[in-house]
This record gives sequence, C-alpha cells and structure tokens, in this order.
Amino acid sequence: MLATSEKTDSTGEGRGQHILYIDDDEAQLFLIKRMLERWGYRVSAYLEQGEALDALRAGERFDMVVTDLNMPGMSGLEVARALRAARPDVPVIVVSGYITDTLRTQAEAAGVRELISKPHEVEELRDAVQRHLAARDTSKRPVGP
Repeated sequence: MLATSEKTDSTGEGRGQHILYIDDDEAQLFLIKRMLERWGYRVSAYLEQGEALDALRAGERFDMVVTDLNMPGMSGLEVARALRAARPDVPVIVVSGYITDTLRTQAEAAGVRELISKPHEVEELRDAVQRHLAARDTSKRPVGP
C-alpha cells in the first residue's frame, strides 16, 4: 500500500504542469491523481490506455506521463513507445511491481525515463516527477544572453 504522508517542503510543489496518469486499478488511479493534484500538478487520469492516447493525439498537451506497466490491453512499455512516436519530448515514468534487468533494458529502448517499483513511497514518485519536469524545463530554456 502507498504511504500517504505528505511533505510540506514548498520546493516540491508543482506549478500546474499537466500530467497524464494511466493505471487499470481504479483505487490506485484515484489515490495517485489526488496526491499529484495536492502537489500542485494538473492531472488527467485514465483507466484505459487507448483513451489516454486518444487525448494525446487529439492535441491535449501533457508535460509528463506516469503509467503502470502491467495492464490489460497495452502495457506501460507499449504506451511509452506510442507516446515516443507522437511526442518524443514528453518524459515517461513507468511503475511496476517487479523490475528486472530485462525490463530496464526494454524500458530504456521504449524511451522510458525512469522505472519506479511498487509498492513505492509516495515521495519517490514525487521526486521522480519533479526531477524529470525540471530537466524538461531546463532543456527548453533559451541559450545565450
């Protein structure tokens, strides 16, 4: 089960960035969506991977995708591959209950920025989201005076 403690460190708060969250477990979907929103992120949460990808293809802008690995239909790696084809600039974090070296290799090939194991501490997810969004923001800054 996820820990639900929250830090009050203001450096950890989001700035309204839009996160696409996909999980086939409705309780998990609700819990993580609420946590991310409390941290200051805007969250679009989907139980169905196809619906999430349809929203992306329809032009909805996302700053990051967080997805479960093992889901019926498409796996989190398949979602990452589809996302990389449509929007290679959007970082993807995959959450899995069992991470192996083979999965790490497959995830890297699919363009996944980070794997987080379940059950994870909520702070681990928050730190990963912050880290990858900050790196994305930094890479978008203009170079020069």
